[in-house]
Amino acid sequence: PKVLPKLADEYLYALEISEYNTTILQFMPYFHNLSSFIVKSTPIKDIETEALVGLQSNLQHLVITNTSLTTLPKVLKRFRWTKMGSISFRENPWRCDCTTSWLQEWFLNMRVNGILKDSNQIICSTPDQNKGHKMLSLHKERFRCDWPKDLTETYWKVIIGVIAAVSIGGCTVMSILLIR
Repeated sequence: PKVLPKLADEYLYALEISEYNTTILQFMPYFHNLSSFIVKSTPIKDIETEALVGLQSNLQHLVITNTSLTTLPKVLKRFRWTKMGSISFRENPWRCDCTTSWLQEWFLNMRVNGILKDSNQIICSTPDQNKGHKMLSLHKERFRCDWPKDLTETYWKVIIGVIAAVSIGGCTVMSILLIR
């Protein structure tokens, strides 16, 4: 929601957003007054950095579940969640490749500190080699960014095409020079 009823600044509030039709979690002025924030069953694909900055001041419980998030903003690593009691990021389609290896490390640190809940329900959705695996159980070597097979085949087709074109062009030039 863009606006909430006027809230007294000296109090902290809990907010739950479910089945809200938005793809970006944006900063809202009332975020600094939230002690509990639950987002579930929404098509959110991205979280603005400013939203996280606003949330970190008083937040004690954060649940983001059953969304379309595949990663989180990397700036998350720098925050000090001094008041955080628990976070949960289950049932999201996490990407587990070289771009999200930092996220696995962050989740592991949160689990060690007793903050991350439901860590066995953080499941990889992509790439195919990691699909269905628990993110926190994956070995670091599994967080790769290999070219998909179809791109590799396309790459080689282009290379072979260029070589063939250069060869044909070279033969044509040689033929013209020999005929003269």
